[in-house]
Formats: sequence, C-alpha cells, structure tokens
Amino acid sequence: MIRHSLEVKLAAFLAEYAPAEAAASWLVAISGGADSMALLYGLVRLRDQSPGIAGLHVGHVNHQLRGTDSDGDAEFVAEHAEKLGLPCTIEKADVASAMRESGESLETAARKLRHRLLSDIAHRTGCTIIALAHTADDQAETVLHRLLRGTGLRGLAGIAPRREQDNLTLLRPLLAVSRREVEDYLAALDIPCRTDASNARLDHTRNRLRHELLPLLRANYNPNINDALTQLASIARDTQEIIAADVGELLGALVKSSTPRRLVLHRTALKQLPRIQQVQVLHACMDRLSLPQRDITFSHFNSVLDLIANETSVLPVLNWPGNWRLSREGDNLILDHCPPPKPVMQPALPDVPLNIPGTTTIPIGYLYFDAADGQTRPLAMITIECHERTSVSDVAIFANPEPKAVWLDADAVAGNRLILRTRQAGDRLHALGSPGSKTLGDFLTDHKAPIADRDRLGLVCDEAGIIWLPALTLTERVKVIPSTTRLLRLSVHKKE
Repeated sequence: MIRHSLEVKLAAFLAEYAPAEAAASWLVAISGGADSMALLYGLVRLRDQSPGIAGLHVGHVNHQLRGTDSDGDAEFVAEHAEKLGLPCTIEKADVASAMRESGESLETAARKLRHRLLSDIAHRTGCTIIALAHTADDQAETVLHRLLRGTGLRGLAGIAPRREQDNLTLLRPLLAVSRREVEDYLAALDIPCRTDASNARLDHTRNRLRHELLPLLRANYNPNINDALTQLASIARDTQEIIAADVGELLGALVKSSTPRRLVLHRTALKQLPRIQQVQVLHACMDRLSLPQRDITFSHFNSVLDLIANETSVLPVLNWPGNWRLSREGDNLILDHCPPPKPVMQPALPDVPLNIPGTTTIPIGYLYFDAADGQTRPLAMITIECHERTSVSDVAIFANPEPKAVWLDADAVAGNRLILRTRQAGDRLHALGSPGSKTLGDFLTDHKAPIADRDRLGLVCDEAGIIWLPALTLTERVKVIPSTTRLLRLSVHKKE
C-alpha cells in the first residue's frame, strides 16, 4: 500500500526521535484544528509500527475565549478521542485572569497557560512526551517573524523538533510536513476538523505574515519561500549545535558561584572569549536559571556584551524581562532574579499639563521606556517647540529620526492642550506604521516593557487619547502628512 507523504515523513520522524529503547507514553495536544487532527490520526495509524510509542493520551485546553465555539472544540476533541479508543483529558484555561495577573497580551498569556496545563496533564497521566502539531509552514512563519523583529542564530533555528521542558520531552512530529500536505491528508482520509475564525483576523502579526506577506513573497520573489525559510532554520540549528558543543565546559570554568536564581561569572575571563561564544555562555546561563528567553532581544545581548567588555560603561546594571538583573561588580558578572517588591499603595502620579511651547519639569516617579536598549529610565523634562511646516525640511522630519524626539501635525491634535499621564483602563493606540490599533497593554508586551514599570510610564495625550509614548512610538493620527502646515516637536529628557 502506498502511504501518504504525511505518514512517510511522520514515520521517519518516529524512527529518529522515538526509538524502541526509549518507549514512552505520549500526550497528543489536540486543538481540533487541521494540523492537530492530522497528527492525531497519523499517530494512531502508525503506532503499531512504532515501538517507541507505548501509549497515546489526548489532551485539550479550552481557552474559553470564543464562547460556544470553544466548548464545541472541546466536545469535538472528546468525541474523536472516544472514536479512536483513546483516553482524553480536557482542561479549562482562565486566560482573562492570567492576563490581568501578568499584564501580558492575550496571545502570550494563552500560550503560557496552555503549556502549563498540558504539562500538568502529562504529569498526572504518566506521559513523558508531549506531541505538538507545528508544521513546516509554522516553521517558515516563525523564522520570517524573527527575521523581521531582529534575531540571532538561535532565533534563525526556529522551532526545534525536540525540546526538554519541565522533565518532559516536547516533540513536533509534523515539522517537515507542509500545510498543503495536511489538508490533502485530511481530505484523503475524510478526517474532519474545526476552524478557528480568529486565525483569519489581520490584527495579529502572525496572521498578517501568513495571509499577506508570505503570499506576496511567494508570488513575486520566490515560489518556494517556505522551503527557503525552513532550510535556513535547519542550517542555523546545525550551526548552533556546533558552536554550542563546548559551552558546558566553558560555563563550568567561568562560574564562581551558583544558586537556582543567581549566577556569578568571571567577567574578565568571559571577556576573552569571541563575542559569539559569550552569547552562547549567556544562553547557557539563562537555561540553567530557567530565565525566559522569548522576550530577550538582540539589543539586550548587545547591552550585556558592552557591560562585560567595558569597565566604565554607562549602565553597570541592566534590567531584563521577567524581573532578571545583570550587573557588573569588579571582576564579577552577576545574573540574578529580582522580583519586584509587593506593591505598596502610593498616590497615583498626577497628570502634568505640558507647556506649549516650552519645557515642562516632570514630577519624580514618571518613567519612559527606551526601546533602543530595553531599559526604563526616569523622565525629567519634556520640551515642546512650535514650527511652521515651511521652515522645517523633510530631511529634518523624516530622515534619521531621533529616538527621543518626534515631529507631529499640530492641527491633528485634539483640543488645545497636551498632558502627561499614566495608563488608564481602555487605553488603545494606533502606532505609527502599524496596520491597526491595539491595546496599550498588548503594545507594551510586544516591545518587552517591564511589567513592574508600566504603571509609571509617561504617556503624552490630547483630548482623544494617547499621541506619543516617549522613545517608543507616535500615533498615526498625528503624523506629519503632505497637507500639514503647523508642526510640534516633542522631545524627552532623562534625569541625569
């Protein structure tokens, strides 16, 4: 019998990553969508020929975000598990509460909660492997997304086919399978699936990559763009493994002291290594400390490499996402976890009317987030200048923009005054150059602004809402356009 290409690739994956000598029970994470249903039926059809699979258990997380549709997904998964004679565990996720507690975006909070609940199910049911249904298309989208955001070798490696987490092994058996192969497989075997309408919404970056950018690249630049991106990921992953091969030995020689939440390294010895090995050592430190790496960007690494190299760099202490701190003390580089103190009731920062034109001194307590290096800094003053459009060149406005200053259309400002304030419930903004508006919380999460500092970030607002997040973004509605006749220039000054 001729097998479908999906089953051929799945069998090859099982032979490599699920050998007979490592037989284990698998938890198969099933959403009810096309990819996960193809994975479920493929594993069921191949399990008798795969001695590495000791048993299959279906796991589903109901995010409770789409009302009856979410409940329908859960019922659908349970029905198919019963049809296939497999045990099934369904957990409900309170994503809304998780968002409130963490301050994270919907997608981030849902992903973290889903992973935690799946790990809980695996531990309770005796499964040591969790199978996830990421495909080659997901890999291509991930690599492209990271390229656009800025990434390093690890980021280019994309989604790993195998990863260890929480004493469990995460496997992605369909990572070499295209979405077209998935759809063809479901049609050939008459396997139904659920459709999540939110996957078609274009207010999520990942969906825009899938539905807009990748089709454009495929049509106009490279019809095999997905293959090119997945090949890049494979090459990057192989290269990363070679470079990282001796990191464990290096780290052992560099560590002065270690606790579960703190590492002290020989800074001067670390400084002697090539920069790429310094980065690998830092990654190894993050792995040892279980420091979340998803929000660590290229600028974060550049800042810490400067901290390692320079005895007198401006910032001897760096704050990283997740309440982690990196500091230089003599020959020591210290990585430690510094959770914020429990909040103390303090008076809210006052709204500050801004002088137009003029410089306004900002009360102590206000901060701004410098996206260039991922650090929050005290906000000392804001200066506003008034200009006629004819007196300012296009080069001054649009070329080489200053990160802490913006030009805007004075006549687009709602009302006759500007204020500085902190965030409020319901705040939204349409950031300059973005396709649509989003909540302030989602925007700050996307830019890795520290959660502990968000209530003190200064927002420049008119009567209609936010117009400028200092050192981060202007909003679309006040940008300079061809018909602009009067300008305002706003600049922020940090506390020296």
